[in-house]
Amino acid sequence: MPLGLIASLLLVNLADEWFAFLPAGAMESIRADLGLSYAQAGVLLALLPAGGVLGVFLMAAADFVSRRILGAAGALVYALCLLAFASGRSFVVLAIALVLLGAASDAFVHATQLALAELAADELDATLARTNVLGSIGDLLGPLTLAADARVRRRARRAVAAGASPRRLDPVVDGARRAG
Repeated sequence: MPLGLIASLLLVNLADEWFAFLPAGAMESIRADLGLSYAQAGVLLALLPAGGVLGVFLMAAADFVSRRILGAAGALVYALCLLAFASGRSFVVLAIALVLLGAASDAFVHATQLALAELAADELDATLARTNVLGSIGDLLGPLTLAADARVRRRARRAVAAGASPRRLDPVVDGARRAG
């Protein structure tokens, strides 16, 4: 198995768990910046997993379309949605960004996980364990990113935008591009 490809595919779960936390973690700051009500903020928080419902169809598509294209497109849309969320100035823009973010997450995560499972073959259990460990690390990095950002007194929106940095998504896109 090509080590670079495996490493890239393993990092997808870390990136997804890390960056998916940022919109929810930054919600109070964004709510205050835009003058949104708590009800509107609650609706926004519910839209991210609702986008995952759309992602179910993208998961099924991974069996019929190129996983490489699906994974890379998912990563690109994911980054664009983070940028839209970080720079959005209206409830509607934030809502659309979160729905699409939920769907894009499923597209790039599941397409690359299928490719990883095929590559891992005999080492599937160990590979899935590594993926889960990296996802758990990502779960910790999201709140730590916002805490570090708050410590240096920057806006939470900058942390969300930084999550969409093309440099941070390079391994993800590269792994998806190489995946079958």
